[in-house]
Amino acid sequence: MTFEELLQRYAAGERNFAGINFDKSKILKNVDLTGINLRGVNLSGVRIERSNLSEADLFGACMIGSTLIEVNLSRANLTGASLCRVDWRNVNLSEACLSGANLTKAGLQNANLFFTNLEEAILVQTSLNGSTNTESVFRIHDAFIWNLRLPDGSIDEGPRFEFLEY
Repeated sequence: MTFEELLQRYAAGERNFAGINFDKSKILKNVDLTGINLRGVNLSGVRIERSNLSEADLFGACMIGSTLIEVNLSRANLTGASLCRVDWRNVNLSEACLSGANLTKAGLQNANLFFTNLEEAILVQTSLNGSTNTESVFRIHDAFIWNLRLPDGSIDEGPRFEFLEY
């Protein structure tokens, strides 16, 4: 399926695209996919810009090497997602669930982390540089933390497996 087909079906009222395979689709811009179900979908290398995926279900999705710029993922479910090397810029992750997600080498530049759930997430060489509301992260206990770049640019060298407090 192409992103164009997805957008047509979404516009027609369909919301469940779990497990769909996309054909060489690489860019989504200026789209509203509120509440879409993309469980287990492979979005590796995809670029998403200025789009709304609030309340999206991305449980177990693979987004390795993707780029998300000015994307609203508030209240999205990213539980167990593979988010290695994802470039997040000005992304709203408020009230999103990233429990058990792998954020190895991800860059969350200027991300909104208000009440974000990072329980059991893997934060290895992850950057939170410039991120906001990090003091309001809902849960981060049992996360594996190593070489985490904090919002102020300093590095928490870890490694550790515990609750992180700013």
